[in-house]
Amino acid sequence: MGYYVRELANRKTEPKWKIQYVSFKKADTKGSKAKYPKKEWDISKDRWNNLGFYKYMTLVEAKARAKQLNAQLDVKRQEEKLIKIQHKNQTFQKRFDSVLPEEFVAEFEKRFIRKRDSEGMYSFNSG
Repeated sequence: MGYYVRELANRKTEPKWKIQYVSFKKADTKGSKAKYPKKEWDISKDRWNNLGFYKYMTLVEAKARAKQLNAQLDVKRQEEKLIKIQHKNQTFQKRFDSVLPEEFVAEFEKRFIRKRDSEGMYSFNSG
């Protein structure tokens, strides 16, 4: 996923390129029967300034800017992934920490469960 600059060789006016956003997400490519489905959107010229593109950039400059934007998106995705992993580890750690330590379980069994067995609570009378 990311921004791509496509050259428009037959175009007579500036710019001789356009910006597209390409997505490979399943949500965006729903219903496609292609082997490697993708969806492309042309970015309107109204949004170019916000993205750091301008009309008189050369093709090389525009591709360099697209590469910068894609790097920023990649860093953002990595941070989101790390946050998800950290959250998953925290919930796992909470579940693990919620179990009683073995020493407490052994002490509990020794005091209460075995004490009941020795009192004859569970023993059968033969006569």
